[in-house]
Formats: sequence, C-alpha cells, structure tokens
Amino acid sequence: MAAVTESEVARSFSKIGEDPADKDFVGKCVSLCQRFSLSAGDLADHWESFAVNHDGSRLGMSSWAGFETEVAKSKVAASTPTSSAGTASRPSAASRSSSRPSSASIVTPRPAGRRVVNTVTLEDLASSGTKRPMLPFSSPDPKARSKLARQDGEGEDGASLSPTSVQSPPDLVRAVYSSRKNAGQKTASFNPALGLRGLSVAPSPRQAGTRCDVVVDGAVGAPERYRYMYTPLDERAAALEKGLVALQDQMERRLGLTEITPVGVPRQEQVVAVGRVCCESTEGKINRASILLEGSRRDSSGQRVHLDLRELQTFALFPGQVVAVQGVNGSGGRMVARGIIDGVPRPLPSSRPSDLLRAQHGAELGGGKALSIFAAAGPFTTSDSLVYEPLNDLLGAVRAARPDVVVLMGPFVDAEHPKVASGDATIECVDGGSESVDFETLFRLRLSEKLDTLFADDRDLPTQFVLVPSLRDVFHEFVYPQPPFHDRVEGGVELGVGAYPEERMFVLDVPKTGARTTSGGGGAAARHKRVHLAPNPAWLRVNEVMIGVSSTDALFDLSGEEVSAGGKGTNRLARLAGHLLQQQSFYPLFPPPAGSAAQLDMRHAHRWGMPATPDVLLVPSRLAQFARQVQGCLCVNPGQLSKGMGGGTYAELAVHPIPQETLAKKQKELADKPDATIEHDVAKRTCVEIRRI
Repeated sequence: MAAVTESEVARSFSKIGEDPADKDFVGKCVSLCQRFSLSAGDLADHWESFAVNHDGSRLGMSSWAGFETEVAKSKVAASTPTSSAGTASRPSAASRSSSRPSSASIVTPRPAGRRVVNTVTLEDLASSGTKRPMLPFSSPDPKARSKLARQDGEGEDGASLSPTSVQSPPDLVRAVYSSRKNAGQKTASFNPALGLRGLSVAPSPRQAGTRCDVVVDGAVGAPERYRYMYTPLDERAAALEKGLVALQDQMERRLGLTEITPVGVPRQEQVVAVGRVCCESTEGKINRASILLEGSRRDSSGQRVHLDLRELQTFALFPGQVVAVQGVNGSGGRMVARGIIDGVPRPLPSSRPSDLLRAQHGAELGGGKALSIFAAAGPFTTSDSLVYEPLNDLLGAVRAARPDVVVLMGPFVDAEHPKVASGDATIECVDGGSESVDFETLFRLRLSEKLDTLFADDRDLPTQFVLVPSLRDVFHEFVYPQPPFHDRVEGGVELGVGAYPEERMFVLDVPKTGARTTSGGGGAAARHKRVHLAPNPAWLRVNEVMIGVSSTDALFDLSGEEVSAGGKGTNRLARLAGHLLQQQSFYPLFPPPAGSAAQLDMRHAHRWGMPATPDVLLVPSRLAQFARQVQGCLCVNPGQLSKGMGGGTYAELAVHPIPQETLAKKQKELADKPDATIEHDVAKRTCVEIRRI
C-alpha cells in the first residue's frame, strides 16, 4: 500500500472530531501505519476505540504508549487464525431451537448428537443452584465465557489439539470489552438542566402498559420489497431532475426569488441562478477550482457553468447539493459567485393544542410525564466475537430504566464484521462446542430471542422497540431506501426451510406482538405491536413527536466530500446535519463517494426525502457523537454501540411535556380557529445524554 503522509493522518483524525496539533504525535502515527500496514483511516478508528475504553484519553504524546500497545495487540489478535484450514461445512439447523428452556433445566432436552444453544431464562437462574450460567442481559464473566468457548480436545491453555476444531480468541482479546472502566460515563449532553425525569413511571392499563403510540409512516423509506438494479439511465436522470425542480420551486416560493436566470445565459448584471453542485471530473473529489453548477432541463436545458468562489468568504458545498447562486455570469461559462443560498428546510411539525393536551397530559398516554426514548446504532457486538455483549448490556439498561421507546438502528449482523465477512458465523453451545449458523439465525438467537425473553420476564414492561435495518446488514437488501425486516413474502408465505420448527433456517422470528389486552366494543381481544419493523430511512410518530431516522452514515460521507471555507466559530458536525435539513433529504449527496455503503436506487429517490423538518433527527455516524439543535430540529448522533473490540455509546432522550396551563391558554386563544396549530418545540424541552455502554 502507498505510504501514509502526515496530512492524511491529520485529515483522518479531524474527521472524527480530533485536532492532532502535536507534530511529534503525528509523526509517530505515520511510523505506526508503516509498521502495521495501516491506512490513516484505520488508525483513526483504532484511536476512537482506544479513547472510548480509556476514559476519553486526549490525543497527544501523553497517551502514545498506551495507544501504541493497543494497536499492536489488535494486530496480533487479527493475525491469530480463527479456524483451521479446510472446507467449510454447510450450517446445520438441528441445534438452533427457538424454544425457551423450561424452568426445570438450563439445557433443553434434545436428541443425541445435537448441540443446543445456551439460552437461559430467569427461572433457570433461580433453579440452577450455585452454577451461574451467562446472564441474558449482562456481560458474561470472562472466565466463564472462556470455559464455554473451549472446544472438545483442547487443553486448559486454550490451544487447539484437534485440526478441525475452532479456536477461541485469546483471553486478552476477549476481555477488552469486559474490562472497560468507563461504563455509564456521560460523553455529551443537551439541555442537562431539564434532567432525564420520567424514565421510571407506573404502567398504563392500555396496550399492556405502553404509554405512547408509535406509528411508522409508510411514505418515507421503502414500505415493502421492490426490484432493484432495474433503473434505466433516463429514469435516473428524471429522478434527479424532479428533485432539483421541486426544491427550486420551494426556494422561489418561500424565499421570494422572483427572477431566476437560467444557468449558462450570459448577463453583465448580477443575477440569481439555481442548480445542482457537481464536479468537473467524473472521478475524484470537488475542490474550489472544479465546482460546476448544473441547471435543470426544464429551465436551463441542463447547462453547466464553472463557479468562481474567490469573492466568497464563507461557503460549504458538496456534490448533489441544490443551491441558489447570486453573481455575475458575463461570459456564459463562468459565474462569479457573490452569495449562495444552500437550500431551504421544510416547516417544523405542528399540532392543535387539544391534540397536544391529550398526548402529553391525557391519562391514557403521557399523563404529564416525560416521554423517554433510547437510541442505539450498530454494530451491536465487538469485532472479536459474536456474543453481542454490548447489546446484552443495553437490554439490561432498558430493563432498569423502562423507557417508552427504544430505537435500534443496524447493522445487526454486520457484513464488515471479521467473522461474518469470512463466513465464520459460529455460536457457542452448552456442551462446550461451536456450530455454524446462517446469518438470519444469528439475528434470531442474538436479538429476537432476547427481546422475547425480555417481554416474557417482565410482562408489565412499557417499552416498545423500533428496528431500523442498515445497508451493512448481511442478510437484508443492500439498496437505499431499504424495506423493513421481514419473515414473509407476498401472500403471507413464510420464508425459511426446515421440516421442524426447531430446524428452521434463514428466519428472523422478530417478536411483533405483546400481551393481549381488551379493547372497547364488545371486549374483543386484540394484540398491540411491541416491536415495530421500520424501513431505512424511517419516519416515526411517537405521540406528537416526529422522529426522522436513517442508519446510513450520511454525515461521514458528507464530511469527506464537502469543500468549505470560513467555518471558524461554527460547529462542523452541526453544519453537516444542517445539510440534510436544508436539502430536505436523508441522503442529499450525489453521487455517493467511492467505497460508500450507500447504493442508491434513484427510482425511489423521493422516498428518502423529508416530508417535514423532524422534531428529532437520529443520524448515527462514525463521527463524534453529539446532540445539537439545528434550525429548530434536535439532531442526535448516538454513536455506535461497539467500536472495534471496545464499547461504544448510546443516547437517552427525555421529551418533557409543555405545561398544561400553557396548552390550555393556547387552546382558549385559538378557540375561534379550530384548525389552528402550534409548533411542538421539542428541542427546547428535551434533555439528551449520550453515555458509554
């Protein structure tokens, strides 16, 4: 690989919110990259993992020794073979029973010769005497885990004595997550004075104790599966044209731009032209010298002009951005820009005061309490195992705090996980062995069954879950927008194979319903969803709060493609999030950068547009986690639940109600206007804390 330079190292660290001012530190980083054949981006990822697991160590020579040791350990662990040479056998479904063990025994009875996955209930723990198997919602003890992982024929030191056995990672590697000392530490906050009150409340009698309505809007994202790799060039061009014209019309109407000059028409006086930012070259990144403005086919016949930015002190541009440029285009081929309007956000959501009173202070819903929301993004397991310890700990936090809603954003089975990428998806069995499983079964065992156990052990739990897929989920469609997870095809036929329920393969088994409740009108029994399957991107309504979600890392892609100047004194992460709002899109970048996970189906480009500026925008990213108010919207990057072999972060939100007296006063003032609405002002009344898992 090409030699890494100091500028590349500095640029990679700046992308994760670090400022490597120490030149000695940067020089040592270059040497470290050469020694271990690392790219600058890989080194920045190593630093993020190191900082998370060492109480937020500061970048500099004071932390160099520990950082160098951590990188060396990870490279040694990566070079340790995880399986012996040979042909991979077909995964067997015989041992992957989805039924929960009875309270009389920790191990489900099984036919001879089968291995059974170690699934444990609370009743099992109570009846197991002094033997304490792995708790379902807490990190297992490293010593106990190493015993479970030891294969038949292995010695006490873990060395493989059989040429066909699967070796366990070294204890040093497996213990990195379990030995972290900063669990629960707060890394960022927003409106801390409000506090996270309301996380533990008495359950409501409606909907098995749930305190809120959760609705997934089918107009955003792909509501169902569709055919992709089927978009002709003319349809892609039509989709780009439609998006440009729609945003141009909104800018004209809302900003009062009465006279728009077509792009490419020469004018000696100052004019305003609207178009899409693009690069002069079909490959490579834009820079100040290569930026073009492309007009619409409707108004400009698709003409392009060079943008001269020398007279601008401040700007932030990226490919695909729709902008209005004020300037002079004397020759018709080069426009000297003197001002740029980078889009216009949609209006914020609003509701009638009577509806807000019912949602926030009604006995059936809010009851005057704060609405509590957890948000976490994958990967949900560390890079050295498929045990999903961070997810276990997150579910333990859910059990303790009892939030109203938990939004889980993929990847759940990460295609970039070393074991998944190599096809070595194995699970540990109670008899001490390992068994290969398909990726859907891995999801079922590590997530679906744990949610089932969570609801079974606490039937009064008020929490509802929302699962949003990721383009990196190895078993799911990999185009944007993504449909929700599914177990059925059109017509209701179940997916998966296997003659018996315990032998099913390729099935997710997501628990979608909770306990039965009695509804009005004859007392008919009904089931209410406790786990909601949402597309990517997704538009959620939780009571009155509108939440936009996209698990695709648009912020990271934008950070690498944006060219800007004069940003001193402004927050770069907030500016990147603002691009999404200004462009009214969950992914405004076009084309996506090389190597990005974003595979766009342009026929469905309208489905990653924003119908309004959301009250809360969840944008998980590899960049530094944050919570900020941007143009009236609360933008939150909860970070990743795991980073490398270490733990990551998740976000807790508490949306406090508007005072009942204020809403009653507004309702009285608008009595003669029954359809009048007021903005939700969610950002002003929400406390956010981002914590380490």
